[in-house]
Amino acid sequence: MKIEYIFDEFKDLYPSMVENVMNIFQHGPDGIIVKLKDGKVFEFYILDKTFRQLPSSSEDMSDEERMKLFGDNLYRIMYRKGVSQEELSKEIGITQTMFSRYVTGKSSPSFYTVEKIIKYLGCSYEELIYDYW
Repeated sequence: MKIEYIFDEFKDLYPSMVENVMNIFQHGPDGIIVKLKDGKVFEFYILDKTFRQLPSSSEDMSDEERMKLFGDNLYRIMYRKGVSQEELSKEIGITQTMFSRYVTGKSSPSFYTVEKIIKYLGCSYEELIYDYW
């Protein structure tokens, strides 16, 4: 989906925030990251109308927050593509238990594993991480 369409939906749902928007970044085909003039950052996904505040920069995130965000993004991409944890874990050669730890944010995959995930899901690295500004 185009960023304009997603932002139009955002504006309809959160009209009081629109005047304070400083920057918008498309996050995957169905999401946007919105930065406000006061430095607050939010993500919005049009498919499930998910809206939440993020740290103002990736430098302010703990390892636990990074793993949780990675897992949330991974789950959302898998859901959109119709891929199960079982299917993807088999395809990339790890146990489903380990893969579940990535999705729940309890563990972080190696770069090599992330490359395999990206290749199988046909997504970008940027869709899985938080490092926009």
